[in-house]
Amino acid sequence: MSCLRCVCYFVLASVLFFSCLDESKRRKLTEPTTSLSDTARIDSLLDFAMKIAFSNPDSARVLSEKIIHRSEELDYQKGIADGLSTIAQSYWHKNIYDSVIYYLRRALKEYRVIADSYKIAETWNRLSFSYSMSSRTDEAIRAVDSSRYYYELLRDTGMVYLCIYYLSYYQGQLQNTEKQADYFKEMSAILHSYKNPLTRCHYYVQLANFYVEQGNYKSALDLYFKALPIYEMNQDTGRIANALGGIAKVNFYLKDFNTAIDYFLQQENLLLTSSIVDLYHLGETYKWLGQCYTEKKDYTKGLFYLHKSLTIRRRMHYDLETQRTLNSLALVHYYRNDSLEIAMKYLDEALELNQGIKNNKGIAESQILKGRIEYLEGNKNKALQLVESGFQRAEKYHLPEPVMESAAILSQWYAENGRYQKAYFYNQRYNELNDSLQSGENYKRSAQLEMQREFDKRQNETEIKHVQEKMVIEAELRRSRQTRNFVIIIGFLLIGVGLYVFKSFQRVRNANKEKALLLKEIHHRVKNNLQIISSLLNLQSGRINDESTRAIVTESQGRVKSMALIHQLLYQSELFTNIDFSKYLEQLMASLHSGYCQPGKNIKYTIKTDPVLLDIDTAIPLGLIINELATNSYKYAFEDSVEGRIEISLLKEEEQKLHFTIADNGKGFPESLNPEQTESLGLKLVRI
Repeated sequence: MSCLRCVCYFVLASVLFFSCLDESKRRKLTEPTTSLSDTARIDSLLDFAMKIAFSNPDSARVLSEKIIHRSEELDYQKGIADGLSTIAQSYWHKNIYDSVIYYLRRALKEYRVIADSYKIAETWNRLSFSYSMSSRTDEAIRAVDSSRYYYELLRDTGMVYLCIYYLSYYQGQLQNTEKQADYFKEMSAILHSYKNPLTRCHYYVQLANFYVEQGNYKSALDLYFKALPIYEMNQDTGRIANALGGIAKVNFYLKDFNTAIDYFLQQENLLLTSSIVDLYHLGETYKWLGQCYTEKKDYTKGLFYLHKSLTIRRRMHYDLETQRTLNSLALVHYYRNDSLEIAMKYLDEALELNQGIKNNKGIAESQILKGRIEYLEGNKNKALQLVESGFQRAEKYHLPEPVMESAAILSQWYAENGRYQKAYFYNQRYNELNDSLQSGENYKRSAQLEMQREFDKRQNETEIKHVQEKMVIEAELRRSRQTRNFVIIIGFLLIGVGLYVFKSFQRVRNANKEKALLLKEIHHRVKNNLQIISSLLNLQSGRINDESTRAIVTESQGRVKSMALIHQLLYQSELFTNIDFSKYLEQLMASLHSGYCQPGKNIKYTIKTDPVLLDIDTAIPLGLIINELATNSYKYAFEDSVEGRIEISLLKEEEQKLHFTIADNGKGFPESLNPEQTESLGLKLVRI
């Protein structure tokens, strides 16, 4: 059925393409009809182009270019923007991400012109995917942050949730585990008010994936099996496949390779029978199948699946996953020990990709495997340097798996060469990390015992020499047992008191931190809300034809900005209660000067202040007064001159008193105007 659908799309696209080349039919497209307007016809054709973008991206692109040309003739901005977006989609299906980014940015510019917030949010989201596939993770994060901002304005909770998930995913790519965990907390908070069961299951699966990365396999399995029946009930093939893949990975890490292969094969079957093949997850499945067979020493099947994965990865131009598959291929050749040159070739390519995308985990894994190969070839010093470099990088960026792997290798190598102190260090590091992970306990315990036996064998002769000394020490310990027990009891009491004091201190400190964060968030949100109000007033003023009314709205916008600036400085300060008013004056006057100083006039302002910290109850009314008086000076004081000066001072007179002055050298108030009785809103605010 999917093949038949693709053929139908191709035939329809071809008919439309050749009809567009025919002059008479092109004229029919541009002429209005009784059934469809020109813009409706364009929307209909764009909808069709989007549908065929997957099966026939070239035809979709050509059709979209003609639609853009016609939209430009009609000055139909939405048609231009949607056409650019459709071209980007056609390049997406061809995995040409630089072109996707180029056309999406052009579309974004057009959507901003027509102020389509939903399309702006959607386009930022798509841009983040393209940046991610191009291994430009920092730009992907900035793009999805912009998308989240617009979805929050639109109050689209579901899309806000997805944006936060994408942020957690990108932080995972950068190995920022703490930020990743913070985003999961945000996702969990949204789910309390968002009752969609499929979204909740999505959270379970993504959190399980995070647990797998951290080695918490039991919790991961619980979440996968919690989500799976709900996906099956909804017949959601793609998500069922993802959950099965997660279960398979856990079994792989637990060394149950047969069970892992069963689940991966189920996942492959679901992905291949889906109406639209998910190439990303199919490539991932083949990579894991290759690794499973490699661990079972079935290298022929391992290479078969890994090469299938590499073909897909290179087709998608996804460097992050390509390097992982290259590392796995190198590992197979390393295990076979018959084609180490090929393994080094794959590793060099993987290392180059990892350095290009700054993937520290991949660099560490490539260095460790290169070291193992160099060791096999007899280059022991070079091998030690490579593996130790991988160990140090993995330690620096908190990467548990490469740390464990490199520590185990170094421990064995140093023991073989008689350097037992270093071997013991790396063995201890391996054991410490191994104890914190809940995976493959039996396998790891046997490795530890084997290493311990080796140490015991090497150290027996030395230990025999110290037997008499140990016996003397034991006798002394028996004599001092009562004293020791008494000291231990006192020690435990002191530790208990110390822990109680420390926990009390921690609770107070955490409460203070939470209070500070809450105050910062409040001021930040107040500032954002005031900026939104200012933007709304700005948009509204653009629709007002009456100059006096527009001036009133503009003045109100200025008052809102002066209050927003105070909240901005408050959340940027350390105390959250007082602001540096001299800094506020500089920013406020700079804003008023740029907004009200007319072209051709040379009006300057000077500010003279003592170091002054003001609380919000004093700062807001004083800021409004300055805003009103300075605005009046710019608007009215210098009507008859091209030069002028505004002077502002805020000086301490006594410990609790300040003297504030604002003056200009303009024409002054008219003789007929009494500032104490005027009906002007601005001067009323000053008096109030």
